[in-house]
Amino acid sequence: MIPTVQSALGGSYYVRSIPSEDFGSKGKTQVLRVRNSGDELLDEYPVYMRGELYLGWSPILGKWCLVHLEPARVSSDIDFDNMGKVTRLAFYVGGKEIFSYSSEDLQKLGLERKVAHLTNNLTGSFTVHGIDQIPLTNHYVFAMERTVGNQTNTEKVLLDITTGKVLADDSRKK
Repeated sequence: MIPTVQSALGGSYYVRSIPSEDFGSKGKTQVLRVRNSGDELLDEYPVYMRGELYLGWSPILGKWCLVHLEPARVSSDIDFDNMGKVTRLAFYVGGKEIFSYSSEDLQKLGLERKVAHLTNNLTGSFTVHGIDQIPLTNHYVFAMERTVGNQTNTEKVLLDITTGKVLADDSRKK
């Protein structure tokens, strides 16, 4: 496995994840702020996080929140069974994991396969919007959108970044 870096919040912050073994999740993940005098360590987690990382600030907790979307391992370019599948969605705050969803938990939420866009996709397909602020509040959510019903309707799934719990299903269908 290789170390990864993902920038956040306009590039002023970034998340760096470094494995300590060739396979598995042993390692560390750090949240850093870019500074002229050298990057400043803001938070650290004792785990290597393979996949997509989303960084957000919670003014309510006064802490950084990290969302980790871990993809299923794809064995080849024709491993269509695993492409887009997510094995784990985890939420971290203050250096600790606070909540996680397994692939089975995500399927129960109607989140079966991550895609680039929701046009002409099967029920259970979803896209990630990232971390969004709920208007006129200090609450932030990890926002996703899933295909429902006849494959032309979509709805949002919002997960609180401070707890990982479902905040609301947006009833406004597109």
